[in-house]
Amino acid sequence: MLVTVLVLSIGLIGLASLQGNSLKANHSAYMRAQATILAHEMFDVMRIDRENARAQEYDGDYSAPPAATGQLPQDELNRWITNLQNTLPAPEAEIQTTPATGVVRISVTWDDTRGQEPPQVFTLRTRL
Repeated sequence: MLVTVLVLSIGLIGLASLQGNSLKANHSAYMRAQATILAHEMFDVMRIDRENARAQEYDGDYSAPPAATGQLPQDELNRWITNLQNTLPAPEAEIQTTPATGVVRISVTWDDTRGQEPPQVFTLRTRL
């Protein structure tokens, strides 16, 4: 009887560990999906406002939202960084535009201590 209880206990501990790892992986995948959606959202905004995007008005490193000024680039960046902060833990973003080619690189970094090794980075590179 004691041996049966011991074997059953080891099996249940293994099952609990498996469930914990599954939850971490699901959370990590959720954060990556959110980063992907938000990066594509900013790219869509830049595609609509190509003139300012090619003039590198959206470019920079962002860990806090810029002040809203009533102008399109700053207001959209303010909204986007605020969305990042409300969605991802400890987010940072970087936007770089190459005016000659129209290639935009948007990188979103976040702390994924509940999932995989921190920090996680999602980079989107595409042409306007």
